[in-house]
Amino acid sequence: MKIKWMRGVALCLCVVLFAGTLTGCSKIVFSTGVHGKQILKVNGEVCTKSEALVYLTTLQNEYKSAYGVNLWNSTEYESELVDYVKEKTMYRLQHVFCMYLLAQEMNITLTSAEEAQIAEAAEAYYTSLSDEEISYLGVSKADIETYYTRFTYAEKVFDEITEDVNMEISDDEARVMEAQVIYTTDSTKAATVENLLSSGTDLSSIASTYTELSEVTMNIARGDFPDEVEDVIFALEDDETSGCITADDGYYFVKCVSKINEELTEEHREALLESAYEEAFDETYEAFISSAIIEINEKSWNSLELSQDENLKSTEFFNIYNQYFAED
Repeated sequence: MKIKWMRGVALCLCVVLFAGTLTGCSKIVFSTGVHGKQILKVNGEVCTKSEALVYLTTLQNEYKSAYGVNLWNSTEYESELVDYVKEKTMYRLQHVFCMYLLAQEMNITLTSAEEAQIAEAAEAYYTSLSDEEISYLGVSKADIETYYTRFTYAEKVFDEITEDVNMEISDDEARVMEAQVIYTTDSTKAATVENLLSSGTDLSSIASTYTELSEVTMNIARGDFPDEVEDVIFALEDDETSGCITADDGYYFVKCVSKINEELTEEHREALLESAYEEAFDETYEAFISSAIIEINEKSWNSLELSQDENLKSTEFFNIYNQYFAED
């Protein structure tokens, strides 16, 4: 199974600070109807304290591993980090539950092979935990299977929605070229540049003198410049220089250094595909969450503290899942 969703919907770690709740039109209630060991309900589907702790401690320990215990315990950063990790955990849990429920609505099912992988992954994760960690999290192997099952449904709904996305990104759409650019809004300067280029002066030797841009040499993809400019510059050959192009209330002169940067072109092709996947997914997902009812047990969630016990150090919940559901 390809883990496109893990990249596209941000279940993997990243450095962006998310809001603590989903940003669509879902109805979010800080509810006394969610009680006891329940932390969250999405359309009645319950997230327990134990499930929240698995996510929370995993994320906390990933930050400890990445930045060091001294940073974590620093009074300068501790409060901000705690808020950040808790917000990101709640955001992540809401996404998993919403996508799991969307999968149910779409009648998506798991194969016997996927169910076997879930059981194996749950066994591996549960075995990796110390007795102290099992006690703190309050989980059984069956609980971990439930959490991984939800996670797998969430992945499958992304794959299901995006499977019909057009995978063909043409070479021209993906192409990234390297160029040197002069842009000026001064018609007198533009005339001077045009004369210098016509007399054989190389653009690179005068660019820094006449351009109003912050840089001269740049990588350019479709959409970076006005159509009038792109129509000309994407037809240039290596070392060829354009004439004066009027656009954007100014004047462009462009020299093609390399008509295609192969590495950047492939990266851009992947980025365009990811964007197409996300656009297709967002349309269906946002329609679902617009009617979702998300209830948060605010008292229990606010009282849930990040443990500073150095014996609680597992970072393997997502890592082990990825090992068993690696991208094809």
